[in-house]
Amino acid sequence: MKAATQEQIIWKLNPIIKGWTNYYRVRVSAATFSHLDHLMWEKLWSWAKRRHSTKGRRWIAQKDFHTIGKRKWCFATKKDGEIDQVLNKYSDTKIKRHVKVRENHFTTVMSYIGQQDYQKAMVIYHQAKLNCL
Repeated sequence: MKAATQEQIIWKLNPIIKGWTNYYRVRVSAATFSHLDHLMWEKLWSWAKRRHSTKGRRWIAQKDFHTIGKRKWCFATKKDGEIDQVLNKYSDTKIKRHVKVRENHFTTVMSYIGQQDYQKAMVIYHQAKLNCL
């Protein structure tokens, strides 16, 4: 993707970032997402410096990175002075915590019976193992 345009990079990376963050958002991942945003910025900055090797840092920052709302350094494209495409950030994904299912009487009784069956099976297994010795 060294020779790709900014639009192509955004078009290629957005579905990957979206899928990855949707898969991992149910875990404790806020710090990981923040770290990945930093790594992505470093890669994009090195791409931009390679792409515009004869230009200065300020020119590169104004060309490829824009301010959207209160957020600075958004990798985005502009068309006719308006923001056109924006690269998703990992940390924009809302983390959904796992909700524990409450037990009712039926599941409590079944888990107790299941626990007894498990204990019986383990006793039989260990007795058979001891008899083999």
